Amino acid sequence: MISVKKNMYVLKQSDGTIWNFKYDRNKGIIYKNYKNGIWSKYNIFVKEAKENFSAAILPNDTICIVYEDLNGNLMMYTFNGVNWKVYNITKNNNMNIFNVYFKIILYKNYLFLFYSIYKNSNKITIVFQTVDEKGNLSSIKTIDDIYFKYDIPFYINISNKNVLYIMY
Repeated sequence: MISVKKNMYVLKQSDGTIWNFKYDRNKGIIYKNYKNGIWSKYNIFVKEAKENFSAAILPNDTICIVYEDLNGNLMMYTFNGVNWKVYNITKNNNMNIFNVYFKIILYKNYLFLFYSIYKNSNKITIVFQTVDEKGNLSSIKTIDDIYFKYDIPFYINISNKNVLYIMY
C-alpha cells in the first residue's frame, strides 16, 4: 500500500491489478484500476464521504476501504474480487456531527481498525476491530478511555521488531 497523499492510495493485487483510490472534492471517493496494460476511467466509489478515508489490501487480495460519511458514520467496504460487502462500523446517534478519528494498519495478516468514539465533551473511548483474511469484521474491543480532546487522539506504530504500539 502506498499513500502518496493523505487522500490517495495505490494498491496492487497479486495478479498485477493496480487500484488507485483518491478523494475528489466534487465526486467523493473515486477509483480507477490498471489491468492488462490499460487504465480504466475514474469511477465514483462513494459520493457522500468526507475527505478522511483509508484503503488497504489483505494478503488474500481482499481490498478494504474505510471512510467517514457526511453524517459522521464510520463505514467499511471489503472487496473479495467479485463482490463488495458493506459494514456500518459506527452509527452517529448524536445530532451533532463530529469528526471520527481512525487509522487502519495491516499487522500479522489482520487488518486492524483503530478509532475513537466521542462519549461526551470530556471523554473519548479508543477502540479497535480486526478484519480477518476472509474479510470478516470482529466485535469491538475497548483499549482505554481518555479525558482530553485533540485532533489526533492516538498514534499507531509497528516497531522494527514487529511489535504494534498505540500511543495516546
